Amino acid sequence: GVIEGGNDLKGRGVCAKALGEIKELDGFVIAGLHLGESSEDRERIIREVTAVLPSEKPLISTSKGTPLSVLHEVSLGVDVFESQYPELLTRIGHAACFALNPKAGDAPRPSKLNLWDPKYKVDKSPVVAGCCCYTCKTYTKAYLHHLLNTHEMLAQVSLQLHNVFYYQRFFVHIRSAVKEDRFAAYRSAFEGAFE
Repeated sequence: GVIEGGNDLKGRGVCAKALGEIKELDGFVIAGLHLGESSEDRERIIREVTAVLPSEKPLISTSKGTPLSVLHEVSLGVDVFESQYPELLTRIGHAACFALNPKAGDAPRPSKLNLWDPKYKVDKSPVVAGCCCYTCKTYTKAYLHHLLNTHEMLAQVSLQLHNVFYYQRFFVHIRSAVKEDRFAAYRSAFEGAFE
């Protein structure tokens, strides 16, 4: 069931309540988020919706799905994400590199690498050290920099492989933290290490 209503909390609540009463639905989608509303309004919408929906059915968010917004929405009860984040990074020639499993007190580190940057022209290291995706095991930052600058399609394909793989690993860590009842600590450490 798709929860509609824009920024109208009452309308969203009515829609969610009506859909929540339909037993045949397998889950719910909160549509129309991340379309210009404030983060406070988004939180109010999610709280309004989750308050009236059956908690045993999955709740899906369609959004840009940045790492920080994903963590926030998980804390509000969202279970599944349709995220554009890996593709958005790929489109601008960036590779995700945020700390996947930071510990409390870890120093902040960049969340993405701009592989258009000339400093990568001769950098023979993998995109992200320790990443076991095909791109990181096969290509260097210098090679991807070259592919971007020569407008080779392999640049986007390779970056998309890395960004989707990396984002999937992020969700593995989130699921593990939720399952082990340490999500609040994971979120806090992640936010402290995210730059």
